[in-house]
Amino acid sequence: TVVLNGVPVVTLDVDGMLQTKRTTRETDIPDRLKLERLKNALRARAQAASPES
Repeated sequence: TVVLNGVPVVTLDVDGMLQTKRTTRETDIPDRLKLERLKNALRARAQAASPES
């Protein structure tokens, strides 16, 4: 949730956006691929930033 001009607006995270693109519509395929790449990049960044155990 973010606040815009004092109004709370519910937003989706990457997983939520991916869920909306898991359909059989061909137009969703490029969006789904981009979101999956984004999710992988965010995961890799988080792993690189975390101290190794």
